[in-house]
Amino acid sequence: MNKKILVITTGFAPENRIGAVRITKIVKYLVRLKYDVTVISPELNEIAALDYSLMNEEIKSIDNPRIGQSNWFKKVFLKRRNVLLKKQSAFNYMNSGHNDSKFSLFKSFIYLHLQFIYHIILNLDWKKNVLVFIKKNYSEGEFDYVFSSYPSLGGIWAANRVRKNKVAAVYVADFRDPINYESNSSWLKIKINTLLQDRILSQADLVTTISKDLFKKFNPKYQHKLNYLPNGYDIDDLDTDFINTSKQLDDTLVFCYVGSLYGGTRKLHSFFKALRELIASGSIEIKHIKLIYAGKEFNELYKQASSFKLEAILEDRGSVSRLESIQIQNSSDIIIVVTWNTEKDQGILTGKLFECFLTQKTILGIVNGTVPNSEFKNIIENVDGGFAFEDASVAFEKDFKELTSFLVEKYKEKKEHGTLKNNYNKNLENFNYKNITNKLVSYFNN
Repeated sequence: MNKKILVITTGFAPENRIGAVRITKIVKYLVRLKYDVTVISPELNEIAALDYSLMNEEIKSIDNPRIGQSNWFKKVFLKRRNVLLKKQSAFNYMNSGHNDSKFSLFKSFIYLHLQFIYHIILNLDWKKNVLVFIKKNYSEGEFDYVFSSYPSLGGIWAANRVRKNKVAAVYVADFRDPINYESNSSWLKIKINTLLQDRILSQADLVTTISKDLFKKFNPKYQHKLNYLPNGYDIDDLDTDFINTSKQLDDTLVFCYVGSLYGGTRKLHSFFKALRELIASGSIEIKHIKLIYAGKEFNELYKQASSFKLEAILEDRGSVSRLESIQIQNSSDIIIVVTWNTEKDQGILTGKLFECFLTQKTILGIVNGTVPNSEFKNIIENVDGGFAFEDASVAFEKDFKELTSFLVEKYKEKKEHGTLKNNYNKNLENFNYKNITNKLVSYFNN
């Protein structure tokens, strides 16, 4: 008999968000490996952005019960919140109009904790409804494994109860992010989140996390349970008819940035500073540079660019689907990916990095923060994907000169050949979701 896996997640196809991609791709390849997979995920609400390219034959073949929030929760919280946010992220809403005044800081503090309380109530409510459904539909010993991924407290809490009630034999907790991030968090949130995280680690039989540096965010008492399972790319995504692989040759060096800037937490200042110096020295002509942006925070990017008098290079594409995002990246020359690395928060690997691996476009990685030698930079160098610059480099002047040399080299290459070649090596295959899923199965077997 095929092994049976129950996946409980709040992010799954056809949702158009980066958190849904990881679980959807893992499920796809588990099905190809002949696992019998059932996925429990939330009902799609009226403002959910959808990406039907995720709905491949494997995903369509599985049993996928959709569990909604309770009626009381929808009436009291959900509808009012959706109207309040008006399709923008909660993070952007909380930081809109923010300044350093005492009133503004107090308002942000209140919003932050209201958002935290809202998510706890939301997850508790969804967990309850999931467990009611499981009790009605599945019996003891129904599944070999129950798998859930954070960010999804409701899913992780439900998965623990499924194993505790012996509906599944093994409980696997996956961390796309740690719960106890310290950036943009109060000491109270960090304390509560660390307690929640330790509780999950104590209950899970197996724990996976997307980066090795994230191991530092987990209690040493449970290090023996931790296993490395990176994010990745799915080469099948380039086979879709929706993605146009053709590109007209010209002499404009096209950069792109797709996704969130987290209210300015992610900064492209190093890129803009290097570009401004090269334009001033005559090494680069501004008319041959373009930066395409796709997302909801063009105003923030405009503010960053204008401080270096580079707003003229910007092109705003607005909010786009995942496929449109991949299309933009595929038709650009260099993809800019920004993350951060600090003493308290290391191993932050945005999913956008792995979309670069899909298109195999040249990467310009920028690492904000205070700690050098990030895992993010090491991965880019390990696959020969491009260049990564760290704001906290101990050899800042030398690395900044290398950044300007990289930009000039790519500028000249584009003018001479009309396109850029890439130098990705065989290490790229470590981030193929087919191989990532094989790694997860090896953890199951062990």
